[in-house]
Amino acid sequence: MASSQITKGDIIMLDNAPKPEHNHEQKGYRPWLVVSDPFLTVATPFAWVIPFTSEDKSFPTAIKWDGKEEGTVTKGTLLVEQMTSLDLQNRKYKIVDHTDHIPKQVFRNIINILGI
Repeated sequence: MASSQITKGDIIMLDNAPKPEHNHEQKGYRPWLVVSDPFLTVATPFAWVIPFTSEDKSFPTAIKWDGKEEGTVTKGTLLVEQMTSLDLQNRKYKIVDHTDHIPKQVFRNIINILGI
């Protein structure tokens, strides 16, 4: 599946393995929120994605996602501090949900983390 089919607000399921053992990165088959502009996914095989976790996290960079406000079935906590770029052209993924209502706090946290 080409990453150009991915759009901002898509929620995809994928396994981002392999990952090093004994680290704190999210791993395993889980939902990821696509936050990159379509320019990235059309021009490259990459997309910027943020992993969900089912655990409540109290990090100031974590965003509770109940799904109701965002209009999704997907629920959990977005771990904005773990935003990453993945080569979706060479990974198996499935689009499982979509939102047109990504909370503004997600992008505020990205800007704060990047220091821009």
